[in-house]
Amino acid sequence: MRGQVHLVRSGTHAGSPVLVSAGYVFDSNHHWQLAQAWQDVLSAYGLRHAREADCASGNGHYRHLTLAERDACSRALAAIVREHATIGFSVAMDLRTFAAVARDDQHLSDPHVFITQASISLLGDWITHVYRPQAPRGVSLTYVVDSAGNQAVQRHLSRLLTARTGTYRHYYGLFSLRGAEKRLHPPLQAADMLAWHHHHYEARRIAHGQTARRADFAALLRPQDRVVFISEAGIRTLLRTWAGYIAEGRHPAVTMSTGSRDRPPPDDRNGSSTGAALPCPR
Repeated sequence: MRGQVHLVRSGTHAGSPVLVSAGYVFDSNHHWQLAQAWQDVLSAYGLRHAREADCASGNGHYRHLTLAERDACSRALAAIVREHATIGFSVAMDLRTFAAVARDDQHLSDPHVFITQASISLLGDWITHVYRPQAPRGVSLTYVVDSAGNQAVQRHLSRLLTARTGTYRHYYGLFSLRGAEKRLHPPLQAADMLAWHHHHYEARRIAHGQTARRADFAALLRPQDRVVFISEAGIRTLLRTWAGYIAEGRHPAVTMSTGSRDRPPPDDRNGSSTGAALPCPR
């Protein structure tokens, strides 16, 4: 498969209780098909670009739309994603929990780098154990990130790309890396939709114990998509194990099964997998 991974984070604003890293994989053909269909929907609603936070609140350039129109627009875009994305993946964690257990001297103690690494490990697990056994021709993916995003995250991904061993590039299907402006790049806007919904769900669950997903979030997810929340035990295990791998000169991409949610939430009517196991590339 030749294609692109579009990776974004949600919950980067001050005071956010949750941080999410989410993305979609599109093969080369579906990437362009999504971009065209996406722009057609936006044009129909008089929008320049999609931003799910503004769509939900009616702010920004969504102000001229009614609630019903915003809902219809969001669902139309979700249907495009469902049709064209190969796989969606998202990982979330409680930032307060992470701050309480992470030490400054640990590798990946930056929460943005940590959550990004966790999300691409989730993708790497899917590539290795689901996609490659069915399509042994290989995987060559360009990772696309928001050019206005966290520079430490981009440096981390660049280290993966330039590592002396090809093991990590093979595990993540990483062929190249580039930045793009989210408001001009529909696939990044699609990833933003997934990241925002996962962030919103986890923030409400943590603050109020609400486990019911928004209907538009449920409509976005498919059985093959992977959505994970890392608990405190999972964060501790990953930091400890990743530190050991760094000490041994290996890159951190290790199992996330301990302490991560390994079952869909009770209201998961779509049966979406949470894909908790993230083995280290060998």
